[in-house]
Amino acid sequence: MRLRRKSEGPAPVRRILVGTDRSETATRAVRWAAQMAERYEAELVVCQSVREGMNKAETQRELAEYTEQVLGPEARPLAAQGNDPARVMADVAKAEDIDVIARSFCSRTSPTASRTMRTARS
Repeated sequence: MRLRRKSEGPAPVRRILVGTDRSETATRAVRWAAQMAERYEAELVVCQSVREGMNKAETQRELAEYTEQVLGPEARPLAAQGNDPARVMADVAKAEDIDVIARSFCSRTSPTASRTMRTARS
């Protein structure tokens, strides 16, 4: 699939959000989202949910290192608190005025994730 940007008017995509757990599958989604962000000249936000009991500051630091290693300085890492990764993504999408949410599909994905993502912009 080729993504094309119209040359006139405002960019249809200004901000892209992609979630990661830094797995191989998620890294493929992060790279795909980076390609899309480059095409649209959009900001890319790479988000990881921080469950209760996890160190948010440490996760933010590790996510920043991961993002730099995988993408370079072109993306903004964001660690966000929450026990349900799909809900975290939906909440971040609202707070950050995200236009597109990219996510990986794997067997570990919550069965409610798709429904949560669809209602994120409601």
